[in-house]
Amino acid sequence: AVAEKVVTPVGVPTAPSALVAQATPGVVNLSWGASSGAGTISYTVKRSITSGGPYTAVATGVSVLTHADTTVANGTT
Repeated sequence: AVAEKVVTPVGVPTAPSALVAQATPGVVNLSWGASSGAGTISYTVKRSITSGGPYTAVATGVSVLTHADTTVANGTT
């Protein structure tokens, strides 16, 4: 007997679109358009104080199109 496993490749998801960030004291509310092309998608939200990185993950496994980052420091861009 021969066991066979069939694997169906999954495409690479598209990048999220239309990122919007709204800052208030102590929180930055983020929202974005959905990725497509890879089945079930979860997002990792990353932040850097330097353009181009390095980036630090502030949330993982985000399954909705919004995130409230409450770990921000006021006065930091």
